[in-house]
Amino acid sequence: MRHVLVPNGRLVIDDRSIGEDDWIDAIMHELDTLHDRSHVRQYRPSAWRRLLEDAGFKVESAEPYVKHRPVRSLTDRVDPRDVAKIHEILDGLSAEEKAKLNLIETEGERYSNHWYVMIAAKRI
Repeated sequence: MRHVLVPNGRLVIDDRSIGEDDWIDAIMHELDTLHDRSHVRQYRPSAWRRLLEDAGFKVESAEPYVKHRPVRSLTDRVDPRDVAKIHEILDGLSAEEKAKLNLIETEGERYSNHWYVMIAAKRI
């Protein structure tokens, strides 16, 4: 990305991320891997910042945000065996863990948090 920007060119990334919490990072990585076998990693905002700075960018802002999404966003078009594993993991969470994910059921559908980051950086 740096190579295609002119000096002082601005890069804006709005992508899935993860919170800075180790447990959330681990559980979401596990769920995302079951959702998409090509999944590699979600980066924390601090990791995005470090990656961009190491690549020659000056980070101007990094704004994490959360969307409360249906669990089916993790299970649609997924192998039924992996869907079963996703539900097994969610069913096995403690009340505290469910609270960390904001895992709730409304009108027969489960919802949980998904983390994102919008980060703006300038090529230096």
